[in-house]
Amino acid sequence: MSKEVKDYILRYNTCQRVQIPRHCLYSELLVLPIPQGPMLELIIDFIIGLPPTKIRTREVANAILVIINRYTKFLGYFTVLITITAAELADLFLER
Repeated sequence: MSKEVKDYILRYNTCQRVQIPRHCLYSELLVLPIPQGPMLELIIDFIIGLPPTKIRTREVANAILVIINRYTKFLGYFTVLITITAAELADLFLER
């Protein structure tokens, strides 16, 4: 019986054209809340996988740290090593 059903579906033109959605329904996109002041909401991300490069201070860097302030739309790009520690990251953030 199941073989006959599969053969029928394979031959029936309407069954071949109609695609049944097999995923959850999409929901409406939500707007992010507006920050209440500067430096309250930051987005921090790393761009990794870059070749090692010497920068002006003769240090070698192989990643870029990107810091975005959502309130002022300020962008900060910093060249760093991929092995940066949390303490070094905090020092870099407070320095610049």
